[in-house]
Amino acid sequence: MVWITHQSPCGDTTLHSMSQFKKRILSFAHAFKGITYALQTEVHMKLHALAALVVICAGFYFDVTTMEWALLVMCIVAVIGMEMLNSSIENLCDHLHPSRHEAIGQVKDMAAGAVLVVSIGAAVVGGLVFWDYLMS
Repeated sequence: MVWITHQSPCGDTTLHSMSQFKKRILSFAHAFKGITYALQTEVHMKLHALAALVVICAGFYFDVTTMEWALLVMCIVAVIGMEMLNSSIENLCDHLHPSRHEAIGQVKDMAAGAVLVVSIGAAVVGGLVFWDYLMS
């Protein structure tokens, strides 16, 4: 099999004649690269990761039920995923329109608002899950 390398506009080198399985593995590698980049460069991502670690430790400490774990994990994933989406939108907007622009500002504000909505929802779920454990 001949392997053809190609450099994408983003600077990544990909192999075009690889199997579908290898392409899937490569896509996971790119996804993990994105997660690593977000954790290294985004302050809010670090704060959300720290909050997730606190929630996970509290879950083990209080020995929460399987259903409570499911709710907590869904909230953690939703908040971190939304933060990554928000950061992606902000970075793309800054790249495409470096100067201040009202419409770009509105897009960035809406993306940040989405993170806030999901974070408030996660805090409510966390409060409901841990309330009885903390009060007993």
